[in-house]
Amino acid sequence: MGRPTKPRQARQAALREELKSREYIRLIHGILERDWQPEETAINSAKMNGYFRLLAKSLPDCKELPVVLEVDQSKPLAQRAEAVASAAIAGTITPTEASALLNVMGRVAEIRAVSDLEQRILKLELEANEGSD
Repeated sequence: MGRPTKPRQARQAALREELKSREYIRLIHGILERDWQPEETAINSAKMNGYFRLLAKSLPDCKELPVVLEVDQSKPLAQRAEAVASAAIAGTITPTEASALLNVMGRVAEIRAVSDLEQRILKLELEANEGSD
């Protein structure tokens, strides 16, 4: 198999258009709303699996969508983290989104701590070098 001729975004856009034109969601609902006969179960199940595969390919992943949460950036990091946790508890964002945001905030805190330590060490080394001259 060769490389796809269209970029992924173009393929997804084309698939979304196909999804709209064929109304796969409507077809899935139609299958679910019918009374299945035992001999139709395998056929209907296969049809739905195919429709769901097309839906999975055409719809964007939730994890790729940005999380919008207003947090006062002037507040200390701990208070911003508490705001994220409160938003998750209130249902404004999902627990998964809150976890991702808190992980990012934790990484930022770690980087700041290392950067501060690096600056302190550099300052001490400069003072030690100036004192020995």
